[in-house]
Amino acid sequence: MESSTSQKKLAEQAAARVAVEAEFGEVSESPVAKPGKAGPAAGQKRSREAAPDADNPKGRLHNALHLILGRNAMKDDVAYETSQLEDGTYVSTCSLPSYDASCVYQGEPAISKKEAEKNAAEVTILELQDVVAPLEEEHKAKKQRRNREQLDALKQRTRTKEGKDGAEVKEE
Repeated sequence: MESSTSQKKLAEQAAARVAVEAEFGEVSESPVAKPGKAGPAAGQKRSREAAPDADNPKGRLHNALHLILGRNAMKDDVAYETSQLEDGTYVSTCSLPSYDASCVYQGEPAISKKEAEKNAAEVTILELQDVVAPLEEEHKAKKQRRNREQLDALKQRTRTKEGKDGAEVKEE
């Protein structure tokens, strides 16, 4: 049995749908995600493979530049220049003024400016892979070391706290 509040809400939604259909024609199901229906279950992290950066060459380039420069990459650290070709497609070039201003990387032509910039970023990443790969490994090792140190410190604090509470200290 539904409460009167639920029935009222359903009636309002139905009236809104009719108004939208009258104004704009047929409307598909609501584009708004329903709570609890999309994404991982509550309290769960997204998997690494589902990371939004996986198909974002401009984001990957930004991350690579962060490793190369040893600081957060700024907007001015990457420059894109896009031009339209006679056939209506776009081609972009990418330069990294903060790293090596003399190098300019050109991407494949694309239908849109956005896609042309993505193509240029992808070419830039491929060209810088020999420089970035060792930096990524170094970063991963540093992160693992830091995590291990933090875990050891937490274990030590837990042992100390257990000892103060008069509880038996656990040894590993």
